[in-house]
Amino acid sequence: MYAGTMTGGRACVRRWTRSAVALAGITFAVPGLAVPAAAQEPMPLPRLTGPIEIDGNLSDAAWQAVAPLELTVHAPRFGVPPTEQTTIRVAYDNDAIYLGAWMYDSDPDAIKVHSVARDVDNGGDFLNLVIDAYNDNQNAVVFATTPSGNRLDFQLQNDAEGPNAGSPSWDAFWDVAVSRDDRGWFAEMRVPFSSLRFEQDGDRVVMGLSVNRLIGRKNERQTFPAIAPDWALAPFKPSQARDVSFDGIRPQRPIFITPYAAARHSTNTALDADLTGYERNDDLDVDAGGDLKYALTNNLNLDLTVNTDFAEVEVDDARVNLTRFSLFFPERRQFFLEREGIFDFGVADLDRPFYSRRIGLTPEGEPVPILAGGRINGRVAGLDLGLLSMQTNDASGQPAENTGVMRLRTNLGSRDSYLGMLGTSRVGGGEHNVLLGGDVELNVGGGNDYLTGEILQTFDSRPDSAEGVLPRGRGRLRLERRSRRGLGFGVGGGVTGAAYRPALGFVLRTGVWDASAEAAYGILTDRAGLRQISPSLSGSVIGTNGARNVETWDVTAGVELDFDSGALLTADVTTTHEDLATGFFLDDEVEVPAGDYRFTRAVLALTAAQSWSSGTGFRAEIGEFFDGRITSFEVSPFWGISPYVRITGAYRIDRLTFDDRAQTFTAHVFRLRPAISLDAKLSSVFTIQYNSAADVATLNARLRYNFAEGNDLWVVYGHVANTDINAVSPVLPRTDATALTVKFTYTFRE
Repeated sequence: MYAGTMTGGRACVRRWTRSAVALAGITFAVPGLAVPAAAQEPMPLPRLTGPIEIDGNLSDAAWQAVAPLELTVHAPRFGVPPTEQTTIRVAYDNDAIYLGAWMYDSDPDAIKVHSVARDVDNGGDFLNLVIDAYNDNQNAVVFATTPSGNRLDFQLQNDAEGPNAGSPSWDAFWDVAVSRDDRGWFAEMRVPFSSLRFEQDGDRVVMGLSVNRLIGRKNERQTFPAIAPDWALAPFKPSQARDVSFDGIRPQRPIFITPYAAARHSTNTALDADLTGYERNDDLDVDAGGDLKYALTNNLNLDLTVNTDFAEVEVDDARVNLTRFSLFFPERRQFFLEREGIFDFGVADLDRPFYSRRIGLTPEGEPVPILAGGRINGRVAGLDLGLLSMQTNDASGQPAENTGVMRLRTNLGSRDSYLGMLGTSRVGGGEHNVLLGGDVELNVGGGNDYLTGEILQTFDSRPDSAEGVLPRGRGRLRLERRSRRGLGFGVGGGVTGAAYRPALGFVLRTGVWDASAEAAYGILTDRAGLRQISPSLSGSVIGTNGARNVETWDVTAGVELDFDSGALLTADVTTTHEDLATGFFLDDEVEVPAGDYRFTRAVLALTAAQSWSSGTGFRAEIGEFFDGRITSFEVSPFWGISPYVRITGAYRIDRLTFDDRAQTFTAHVFRLRPAISLDAKLSSVFTIQYNSAADVATLNARLRYNFAEGNDLWVVYGHVANTDINAVSPVLPRTDATALTVKFTYTFRE
């Protein structure tokens, strides 16, 4: 969701990893750690002198007593005079923070409104309020709206750095209203303090706060405070927010109880017992469960769940695996997405010691019943704390299991540096697995340079005699400069043991050592329409842990063109060496055999601008692939018919030819996703997908009626079709499975 609200920030050094080495048992000041100069004195926010009605008209007399904030143009050219006038005022009373925004526009008919639906970000004009309630420069919540008055809210973590910068599935209780006329559009927000967790120092509370307005057609973003475009998501970084103070406010600790009731009818086709035919099973299930949310203290939250249900979760995008490694799919379940940043550990690459999809899902993505669970997160005595425990039932061939996660993190000298630890456990089926680890991040010199490190160790019931460095563990060290202007770089490496098995983690390779380096240079231009040029060079090498032999190395040279519109064009060429000890299959007939390979391929890709109502992105790849050749093309068009109807799609073809072996592999993936919204309450999304490699076509239809915050009616229909009915014997029918679910949730607040 947050892609459009954050439009305008792109990483020059693309999604570099933030990995590191272990610093175990550190309880002292770190030599050389830069402690920044004295923090700027917090700016007192004004108290309202009268009532405010949230109606979008901004006619209340109390607004006139509030001084406006000073905004600066962030993009497409930092610091230039704004092309449109904006006035934003922020104030508070005992119960809430209030924001009023006068967003004038010289061409009001050109204001871009791309969606009316709750939590749907399709770009266009935006207003975003960012609140770092803990004032820790790491975590924040964002409240956003558009000229249609729809509400979008999400969490930020890790100072908006890395692939897990935001959690769009987080929802809060707050209010917004907008209006439009021939002068522009206008918005009022009210964010209750009960929707925020914060620390109190006597009668004073300090938070970080920033505001930004996006003018869609110009990709012009204005911010308070002035935030330079030096980072990928600079306007949303909690570390760049302005410290503001409140006097006389008190934390509020309401209880939210959200029960649900669901009915599900499903059909499933499977081979019969003697494997000579098939049988169809019909099931009707009626279920109930619920969640509870409660603030144990001013800044410590408790979440409990019983008989957890995720029927409304969006389906994964269909993909074809052209590697010998497992595919990574992002978490989509709201219970695990909320405050997920507290569980992020050390590395911001694909490998991670805690991967929440290991809970309640099989490796194939099939749901496993979650009987009950609980989570505590927040701050205690200056420590960021995250605790998670879940109990699953036996299903889909998996035993009943209990899983647990503990995360602690504390600042070191500066709020840009921290020391942390992580523990996970998985017990079930007569086996156990435990992981323990520590991580550190040090801001070196007080600028954009960071040293990060981690060490991890696993313990389980399987005997092992693995050799090499950290045979059951993983250690990493990395130095990087996080900058999208000028020079950005990263260099690091580490080892992963052959017996390193985090049962709740995601790992691509074990038993390896690796090293990598990359550099990019962001050059701002004065050329009309082109914002920045960023050439880059990167390389990595992977070898066998405990030996000197190299399994994989690659070198990539590329360039990014960042346009004023927000569109991004990238081109790169990669040369790869692979020493395959064992081959792997692309399908039942096409294999890449063991051997020594060197191959080169080129990629050209266009990322469409969120400011476009309609358009397309594309990706083309051509070159060598092991001992063959690859031609790959993907197009991702979108058509915003109106704020109420939007159609997106994707089509990808991968064709691999191996002339020496007279083998060919061709895969097609197709996706069509119409989204129809009547208003901010009633919305529907239809996802139609086809994957030729799996011979499967699917339909997922989701209708949501959000008649009040926390109160939803969901109707979800799923259909799976076999597209190659003659591939097995006996012949199966076209329809493999269907499911229709009706789910109702209602939130009681006390």
